Amino acid sequence: MHGAPISTMYVVVYFSILYIRHHAGIVTQEMLSLPQAPYLAVGFLEALAGVSGMAATTMLSGESIPILSQTFLVWQILLSIVFLRRRYNVNHIIGCLLVSLGVIITVASGPSAGPSSKDVGIFWSLLMIFSFFLQAADTILKGQSVDLFVVNSFGSAYQALFMGLLVPLLSKLWGIQFSQLPSYLKGGAACFLNFNSLSSVPLSVFVFTMPLPYLGAGTSLPPGFLAGLIILVLGLLSYAWRLTMVPPSATT
Repeated sequence: MHGAPISTMYVVVYFSILYIRHHAGIVTQEMLSLPQAPYLAVGFLEALAGVSGMAATTMLSGESIPILSQTFLVWQILLSIVFLRRRYNVNHIIGCLLVSLGVIITVASGPSAGPSSKDVGIFWSLLMIFSFFLQAADTILKGQSVDLFVVNSFGSAYQALFMGLLVPLLSKLWGIQFSQLPSYLKGGAACFLNFNSLSSVPLSVFVFTMPLPYLGAGTSLPPGFLAGLIILVLGLLSYAWRLTMVPPSATT
């Protein structure tokens, strides 16, 4: 439920920066007069990604979420190849394949025990992966020759609109009464102000194995999960080995 207030905070921040850039002449009136359909699509994808991601987060173990988030890189590479005709170096492709393999291994050997609970875990894992696919598709839509803050401002506005429309459904789904929404708005604002927290994949996974306050007893990671994590990290290192991207191929 924190997605709606965070979206609202983004709208305020982005439009404030957009106003400054427009006043400075960086953002032209022509940019602001472009059709709204692409921004509407961006906002819809961001809202749908947020809703599916929040739903999956409530059902997944904490150590699996940073692993699944790495599928964003895989989706972004695949979509940019198909729609933007970008070409990548060999180490990028190898890194993408290793990340995919690492995610598959960790999901298949997750901490859930028993056939039924494992099937449920796979479903929510796939839903989380789907949310990152939507986020990657969102970045592809943003890959146009328009000032980034124009796309982010209008996209965030439509995202907030769609999230607002989904609030009744989400509150009913999670049993949250409308009288409790102000506290969630406050919590969402606090979450936004502390948005940049731990982002290193290996460290954020192993945090959940420690008996820390509010996390309860530490979770023991099965050998398959650790093997998948190692492969995933090797994939990320391979992808980051060279940052130069091959320019798009010339079209005739």
